[in-house]
Amino acid sequence: MTANALRTASRWAASSWGALQPARDTLPGGYRRALFALLAAAFVLRLGLAWVLPNIHQADEVYQVAEQAHRSLRGYGIVPWEFQTASRPAFFAALVTPIYRLDASPAVHQMLAAALFAARSIGSPSSAFR
Repeated sequence: MTANALRTASRWAASSWGALQPARDTLPGGYRRALFALLAAAFVLRLGLAWVLPNIHQADEVYQVAEQAHRSLRGYGIVPWEFQTASRPAFFAALVTPIYRLDASPAVHQMLAAALFAARSIGSPSSAFR
């Protein structure tokens, strides 16, 4: 896009929706503390549930992430078609790979992966109210 086209598009957007305003804090301090407490409680609840009920929800995605992380370290394992055709990114498998590098039991690997995904799940709400 040329600079002239970009200026024209910017002027059109400003006339249609109003000029862009600088970002401002959306939550006062008291609400930030409440949001932090709520997100921390959600994180602890998810870890507690992972400890008490060690199962896999959305098994397709979670299992394949763990399988690809294991395969990248050990050199063997199933390669699902989503990874063969690059239909599913290997980003989450790369995030989980350091967990499988640890010399620990499978239960520890599962809890650390659960903690990683629990932390990832509270990232969206926390950034929405930043």
